[in-house]
Amino acid sequence: MALSQSEFDETMLRQRWWVNPTDPDSLRLTLYGLQFVKASLELQSYQFELPRPLNNGQLLQLERVFGGMYYLLKRHKIIVFDESEAIMLTMYAGDLGTYLDSLTESSNLTTD
Repeated sequence: MALSQSEFDETMLRQRWWVNPTDPDSLRLTLYGLQFVKASLELQSYQFELPRPLNNGQLLQLERVFGGMYYLLKRHKIIVFDESEAIMLTMYAGDLGTYLDSLTESSNLTTD
């Protein structure tokens, strides 16, 4: 079954903008997605140097619990577009790993 032009365009854009295009909940941007968001949508971005590189478990946590679009640069820097996430990262002094642990813990409490 062939895709319509609009379905094809949407699929192509999803693959170009998102690191995980098969997961509709994934908000991790590719470099192309980051460039599009900054140039076309003109959203405010917030950049944080991470005190430690993210490990694989933290990357999975990020996919599951982080609430806004983001771009990772070699696991050492994150650019976020959600102001509330930026405020929380500022409160955690850019320690994304600790912040993710806190988000995971609080989401586990609400589901228990």
